[in-house]
Amino acid sequence: MSANPPLIHPGPAAPERHAAVPTRAALFDVTLAPGDCVERAILDAFAAQGFVSGWVRMDGLICDPLRYVLPAPSPTPDRLAWYSGTQAPDGPARTVQGYMSVGRRDGAADTHCHALWRLSDGGTALGHLLAGESRAARPATLRAMGFHDARFERRADPETRFDLFAATGTPSDRPDAVAVTLRPNESLAGTCRAICAGLGIAGADIVGLGSLNGAVFADGARMRSPISEFLVRQGRIDGEEVTLDLGVVDAEGNRFDGPVDPGCAAVSVTAELVILPGREAKR
Repeated sequence: MSANPPLIHPGPAAPERHAAVPTRAALFDVTLAPGDCVERAILDAFAAQGFVSGWVRMDGLICDPLRYVLPAPSPTPDRLAWYSGTQAPDGPARTVQGYMSVGRRDGAADTHCHALWRLSDGGTALGHLLAGESRAARPATLRAMGFHDARFERRADPETRFDLFAATGTPSDRPDAVAVTLRPNESLAGTCRAICAGLGIAGADIVGLGSLNGAVFADGARMRSPISEFLVRQGRIDGEEVTLDLGVVDAEGNRFDGPVDPGCAAVSVTAELVILPGREAKR
């Protein structure tokens, strides 16, 4: 279900509309020193721990420079959406909350991060971090989780004409996490509910990022754009009940924050989520 009519992307729709890979996982710290390239420091830490995929909680990281992009309409007809020009705010920016997927692309390490920042002028921004162009301004320690059995693998996607992370790997029968990717028009809440029911997971936290084809929020606010980016600020599933508190920015730069109506938040291009059974995601 969606707040908007279902999207029709330029390419053929894939028959499988989501992927979910239960995986063993381990937590570890990523340390950054002033001047470190954000992406390089994180990828080096994953390699040092022997992991090729997982996720990172970016909260508290101060960047200077910070470079990011916003969602935007595609300048060409071969895809629905693209990115704005690079946003380059002056001064240090503090990451209020952020999530990064770590995975592989053509045999090399790759990342995807959405975050909310407090800028030096006192304003806030939400967008897609250009991690290779952003640097740590102060020492930081970030909490990360590495996957033993699953990985996010970036592949060309004929349906959306994007290169997208897909959850893949060999499922574990004793998982600490479930790596999940969703295709266009899939319900965030409904798909998470179905995955957990299929795996016998009664309760779990949900973290991740993606894009939405519109959304209706619990306070009545409505995000109408089919072009947007979101960050899961807090996600939880308990039995049939799914709560997703999202931060969203649309193609016009409008911001929306808060719990969404579970039946009115469906994917625009992609979503990358991690389901954490019985785990406090803030740990």
